[in-house]
Amino acid sequence: MRESKSPEVMRMLKEILPGTHGVLIYDSPESKREILFSHLALGAQDSKLVYVCSEESPDQIEGEMEDFGIKVKHLKSEGRLSILDYEEVYMKDGRVDIPQAIGHLSYLAWSCIKENLEGGLRVAEEMSFFFRPKTFTDLATYERRLHRTFFFPAMSICAYNLTEFHASGELESLLALLHSRDRVVLTGPKGVAILEPQSQSSPKIVA
Repeated sequence: MRESKSPEVMRMLKEILPGTHGVLIYDSPESKREILFSHLALGAQDSKLVYVCSEESPDQIEGEMEDFGIKVKHLKSEGRLSILDYEEVYMKDGRVDIPQAIGHLSYLAWSCIKENLEGGLRVAEEMSFFFRPKTFTDLATYERRLHRTFFFPAMSICAYNLTEFHASGELESLLALLHSRDRVVLTGPKGVAILEPQSQSSPKIVA
């Protein structure tokens, strides 16, 4: 099974604890998949895994995940991997339903305890859906409520496309994300920057 090419990223992913709500700001689909798949792969033995799609389709992600070395069919047969479209998580009756989304994650997290999955819940979320018309205002609400109510035993990484953030004209919102999350990873053509809670004012640049 492959993993992130950056030892620093792998160290950070291995050190996150239940209750962590991290952010990935990525510059390419390849960078996004490498880090999100590495995050999920760390829980392949003892966790429940969830991937929420909105930039790519569930079929695309399933294929890429298999190529990465994650045993998708085996994990799905055990009920420990779900690859979901954003509509299944965020939408109800054609509208964004944030309580439903958080409730869904909370239910899955607590179910890990009942199923004796010591690794808990690992979640990877593509956030492209929130950059579509009439949904960006829901993004701040979702992030704020998720951060405030993230008391359940899960480790989540929300992934944002840097190009979409720039095109949206909402770079101030990006800065707010960088300073309010447990962990932040930023990818770019020259390497990776990791912002950790104790040092978010001075990001660490790694190759």
